[in-house]
Amino acid sequence: LKILGTADKPVRFVPGRGGKGVRWGGIEIQDVGSRSQVELSWVQIPGALRGVTFERATGVVRHAVIEGGNVGISVRGGGSPEVVHSVLARNSVAGLHSEKSGPRFRGCLFYANPGAGAKFEG
Repeated sequence: LKILGTADKPVRFVPGRGGKGVRWGGIEIQDVGSRSQVELSWVQIPGALRGVTFERATGVVRHAVIEGGNVGISVRGGGSPEVVHSVLARNSVAGLHSEKSGPRFRGCLFYANPGAGAKFEG
């Protein structure tokens, strides 16, 4: 999976317009063992239940803005994504939720997440 926007033209995922407060599931990445197989660069992901989920998976997220959902990035089942220069904001449960996994973050901004900025379990 390669989603490659640019600083001038980011890729923006827009939730459905079916009603007020509608949320969408987000991007789910499962069972990917090679970091080079998944790259999300210059993406905007508003209003998702889980902006990006890594389930037993790895990959790279760069220059992403994930906001206004429930969880910005969810990592489960031993996932190990790298998240670089990204913003996780206004997510009601957590900017990051990691369960028995090892995500790596560099140069990221977590702000205005009413729940946890980052929540680790296991």
